[in-house]
Amino acid sequence: MRQPLDELAGMRQSCPENHFEISVVALLLQNTTVSRTTAMTRNLLAHHGLLVHFDGITLRAWFTPAEISSVTAETFKEQDRLGYRAESLPHFAAFFRSHRSKTLRGGNLVERFQEIKGVGPYTAAVMASHVSRDPSVFGIDVWNRKIFARTLLGVPDAPTPK
Repeated sequence: MRQPLDELAGMRQSCPENHFEISVVALLLQNTTVSRTTAMTRNLLAHHGLLVHFDGITLRAWFTPAEISSVTAETFKEQDRLGYRAESLPHFAAFFRSHRSKTLRGGNLVERFQEIKGVGPYTAAVMASHVSRDPSVFGIDVWNRKIFARTLLGVPDAPTPK
């Protein structure tokens, strides 16, 4: 992705402040619409986020891996309406409890994130590209590859990297 992003000067990726938060968003975006992801995020924040009061405004703060470590997959599925993602979120919490953002800097994040049960190469690449702001590891599935090839390169498909 480095070449297309270089050609689209000014394009930016998300902020890498917290590997866990960005990874949970990547999980919630899997195979669904943005509106469904928004609903799942609202449910998680309503049930597990902490209230923050500041200057007359009340917000919900994102939960930490430790704060949701005792939540069961069944609760995530039934209460938070996460569907199949409910099975993965406890594994995300366990991984990020023992792997803080500081300890994950450097090294191959795509490989590290695949240590999380249920995370394959595509999701690991999406997570790694956003937390590290490294477009060279951006996860592209077969459909995105074809769309990019047609749109950016004017060809029906692009070769898959070996």
